[in-house]
Amino acid sequence: MKPQIEKMPTLQRVFLGECRTVAEVRLVAKESQQINVLGICADATVLSAECLSQEILFDGKLNVKAIVQDNDGNIASLNYANDFADKFKNNVITADTKADMPCEVVDLTYTLQDNVVNAKCVVVCKVFALMSEECDVLTDCDDLLVKKHDALLCEQKSGVKKDFVVVDEVEFKHDFSKILLAETTALLNSIVCEQGVVTAKGEFFTCVTYMRDDRDVRSTVIKTPFEEEFSSSDADDECVAFGCVKTKNTKVRIEMSEENAKEFSLEISAQLVANVFKTQQRSFVCDAFSLKNHTQQNIKTLHSCCPKEYLCHETSANVVEQISGVDEILCVTNPVVNIQKTICVDSTLFVDGVVNANLLFVSEDKVLSCPLKADFQTKVQTKVQTGSDLLCEVSNVCVTQISVKIVRGAINADFGLKFAVNCFDCQKYLAITDVQLLGEKQNDDCGIEILVGKKGMTSWELQKYLGTSHEDLLACNPGLVLPLEQDKKILVYRKIN
Repeated sequence: MKPQIEKMPTLQRVFLGECRTVAEVRLVAKESQQINVLGICADATVLSAECLSQEILFDGKLNVKAIVQDNDGNIASLNYANDFADKFKNNVITADTKADMPCEVVDLTYTLQDNVVNAKCVVVCKVFALMSEECDVLTDCDDLLVKKHDALLCEQKSGVKKDFVVVDEVEFKHDFSKILLAETTALLNSIVCEQGVVTAKGEFFTCVTYMRDDRDVRSTVIKTPFEEEFSSSDADDECVAFGCVKTKNTKVRIEMSEENAKEFSLEISAQLVANVFKTQQRSFVCDAFSLKNHTQQNIKTLHSCCPKEYLCHETSANVVEQISGVDEILCVTNPVVNIQKTICVDSTLFVDGVVNANLLFVSEDKVLSCPLKADFQTKVQTKVQTGSDLLCEVSNVCVTQISVKIVRGAINADFGLKFAVNCFDCQKYLAITDVQLLGEKQNDDCGIEILVGKKGMTSWELQKYLGTSHEDLLACNPGLVLPLEQDKKILVYRKIN
């Protein structure tokens, strides 16, 4: 008996938990002795993560932005970025673990003292790990009747990061004197592997809050497309790549052209993170038995987590707020989208989320602000086959459009949304890793054995139950149709020594 043993790669994507990090940022309005805060927001991005034995060390960038007003009615913006770092401990982490850590600011509080804003942020990082391993699996064996199974197993080929900068020259149709805030989020529309090159196409969506020459404050969303290529020697046409874009910084430069048209430049620095996967179809023994001997088998569970699709989905969110004393709507600032719940049912992903923003408005010649909260629900149809264990992740959620107006005395706000969905097909397989032959089976001296087979029983199930081969089963039961279409008596004739 010479068992054929093969190394079988497996990849499992596991949610390990959350890490809460507290970070502080200090914003100073240098030209004012005393200010009022009209709106404040914060966003965070994990830029790098290093996996060690039982812990992940990670660091990122925290951006805090505020719109303030002094006693003379002047409006200005305060922006400051601060680094943060933390570590996450878990006993399943090894040096070979690949970690993915999307994060968001879940709580932002601040204190104001004269012209200084002290902001305190709670950053929550969701820790996902790609756990890869190889195990010995029986693929064939002499003296045994074996049942084989074909499965798609996933192996990560490479992971790459690329820093890049995109500059967009924007011609603005309205007069403006100053940009107050420019907040950028990103979305990948497609990411493709071809001949060792990974090509990523996507869009930046920048919410620009600006002041016009008449001192009115307005906001708009500007779309900036981008396309980036980077080399990955392991990538080929059969590989699948998933990725995300992490925005690091947005700079705004205002210029006047000779035609006196208002123009400004957006300079967006970002980091593209991509993982390249390869799926392979492998055969292994999932069931076995011997006609002559009793057997003892060791079984292992194989996990398959194969990337299947990268989708872009568009939806919208709406909110109606009753706010008294609104004379004029100025703008909406700091739009942030949080995904609160995702549920996969068959081939459909149901997504619940909320858009949080600040509304600036004029009331009795004063500029005031209040929060807006718009809930939304949507569903995404995938191509993953019904019945598979579907895992979907939402990434790079962007606000693509903002519309706010007063309808019958109420504030009506509409937000256009767009986000990406990574779809994984997750399966579990029972594979035999070892078989031992024990003592010989005793002959019960029974010349005929009868079994009432139940509808749906397969040839393999009948062979195991009766201890016979497929050929002997058909020889004793001519015309037998398998799987059984109805309950049927099955006869087996044996030689008696």
